[in-house]
Amino acid sequence: METIGDRLETVVFTRKNGNHGVYLGTEPGVFAVVRVEGQTFRVRYGVDLDAPWCWEVEHVASCLAARSGKRWDLGMAAERLKLLVMRQGAWEPVWSTAEVPMEAFLAARSMGGRAHV
Repeated sequence: METIGDRLETVVFTRKNGNHGVYLGTEPGVFAVVRVEGQTFRVRYGVDLDAPWCWEVEHVASCLAARSGKRWDLGMAAERLKLLVMRQGAWEPVWSTAEVPMEAFLAARSMGGRAHV
């Protein structure tokens, strides 16, 4: 199963939108801004900033960040950050919506299906 770190790495390195997430571009001092699983992250590359760490992943909504000292640990930094943000209660829930034709909705209801609104 793909982790959020795998998805974040894919979007950062391909710089393309897709099933893994959305590439939102760059900012001054930021390597990439991406949205994965409904969460927005800023990714900084320490080599560009002459920093003692390699990657810093920041969760935009909570301003919490995790760093990695190795260049192949971007995904691990994202995983650590997810746990930290969830512990703080700042993980924004993602709600999915799907349009269902009325005929299908009524047929499902007659068979005991329920809708959550």
